[in-house]
Amino acid sequence: MNKKRLLMSLAICVIIPLSVALSAGGDDRAEWRLKTSNDAISSALVHTGFSTLRYSLDRAKSGVVTLTGDETPFLHDSINGKEFWKVDIDSVHLAIDVELKSGEIVQRVDTNLRNFTIFLHPKTGQIVRISSDPGDYPHKPPKPSAEQAEKQLQSLGPKSEKYHGFPDVPPKISFLEALRSVIHDPFSAHEIHVWYVMHSMGDDTPRPVWIIDLRGLDPCPQTRSGRDVAITSRNHRRNGVDAMTGVRLFTTTLPQGGVMRDTTSQEDKRLNDKKP
Repeated sequence: MNKKRLLMSLAICVIIPLSVALSAGGDDRAEWRLKTSNDAISSALVHTGFSTLRYSLDRAKSGVVTLTGDETPFLHDSINGKEFWKVDIDSVHLAIDVELKSGEIVQRVDTNLRNFTIFLHPKTGQIVRISSDPGDYPHKPPKPSAEQAEKQLQSLGPKSEKYHGFPDVPPKISFLEALRSVIHDPFSAHEIHVWYVMHSMGDDTPRPVWIIDLRGLDPCPQTRSGRDVAITSRNHRRNGVDAMTGVRLFTTTLPQGGVMRDTTSQEDKRLNDKKP
């Protein structure tokens, strides 16, 4: 299905009337770049890269919501209580281009069928957050509170991180394109959480970055100075990818929720016993 036909098919699926964005709060909403449901869905498709997928996205819906309970480090106060466009796109097979050693480019398709929720800033039209969370699964890692995350990210010395806000310019690299740069197989993740933020590390000048948090991965080895570390502290990766160039900036397991240092679980012991 080509891009034009895909956008048309999704527009038909919108279940929120086009007047919803202007039905209340008239003065504030008059400044919105995304004024209609079609605007929100089109922006979500372009910036995620989903408009390039060959697979029919059979259901899409959008509407304006007020976000509460957000725990995005450094930015939660600018999110909670504010209105955003919410776009739900169900039944998505992700696909990314992979370069083989021969130099040939092939498309790799995710066998998982995922549902995505995308939040967009109505005034800038840019993505704020993308999430695909199937619910509970074994060894689901706990998510940190905003306060926990901020403390961890600011405790890294010269590599301390901070999110300064949301870019008001579109990314040159879509989410799908950025997914090619992450460390670890993104299709093996149970959960995918993504933010498009102005990010800095140390004294660097803030720049637009895709923060891609893959959760529920196969756990990495226990490498913290021989300490026993629970699986839920090792089965996720947060990647930073420059949204203008596609260059990966970092990969880390921080921030983490819950207890970062723990005794070896029975599952850890079972996995360790199987090692040669």
